[in-house]
Amino acid sequence: MRKYLENCWLLGIGLMLTATANGQGIGREIQPIPPAIQRIFDEISATLTVADNHLERNELDRAIEQYRRVMKLEASIYGNRGNGAYGLAQALTRADRPAEAMDAYAKAVWWEERRNDWSVTGPPVIEFAMDYAMLAARQGDVARAKEMYYFGMRQFNRYGGKSYEPIPFLVVFDPDPSPEMEVWEYSESNLRAAALMAKVASQGSKDRPLIDEVRKLAPNWSFPLAFLAESPVGKPNEEFMALALQLARNDQERAWIGLLKSKDRIDLTGFQLRKASPAVNTRTKPAARPM
Repeated sequence: MRKYLENCWLLGIGLMLTATANGQGIGREIQPIPPAIQRIFDEISATLTVADNHLERNELDRAIEQYRRVMKLEASIYGNRGNGAYGLAQALTRADRPAEAMDAYAKAVWWEERRNDWSVTGPPVIEFAMDYAMLAARQGDVARAKEMYYFGMRQFNRYGGKSYEPIPFLVVFDPDPSPEMEVWEYSESNLRAAALMAKVASQGSKDRPLIDEVRKLAPNWSFPLAFLAESPVGKPNEEFMALALQLARNDQERAWIGLLKSKDRIDLTGFQLRKASPAVNTRTKPAARPM
């Protein structure tokens, strides 16, 4: 999946750069990527593969070296953002160098005035935002942890997908007048539980070790059990569905869980509720763009 996303990102950036260089607009023919830029894209892709392989084997010093190389290549095109900085942050986190990892995360994300929101180019946005939020929470940076968590929440399931969000994902860490929102007391462990689950759900995969960790951190939360119960094909898992119903907060949540059995689609309910949530949509514009 990462390789696929990386290739889409490289192609998209290449087309945008080419269109800009040739004065192209929407509806105009897009010219081929110039060979010099294509060579840089190819080198970024190859170096990322090497770096990712080192990270997978826990060869952290080598991974860090290669991700820094990717960042230099990316900077030669459009600046220090993207896959290189995210990979570097992950490697530095594993190497127990959190301050440096926080700096790498800051280089990957920037404030986009047009959208009045944060933006990141390259990595899967929700995974990036939740990883950044969890590290910020570990470092005691509550404001940044919440900011990145809500940034990820604003992107979560934007286009729907019942297998990703069997019931609406509504956990927030600030007072919210919206009755549907699930307000939790902020703590590092609570934020980790919510961020991990958002990360797993956004991938659409039932990663049992991570879900089991979430259930230990938040044993009274119905969402992980509803997620395990949901099946895009066939009947839902009755055991997990029964457990989710036991933990449901109210009749509305029980009704949502009940839809797993009827196979009715929830569609964009969760996204629409998050979009209307004052907590989720609190944005903190930085004094200066982190670089």
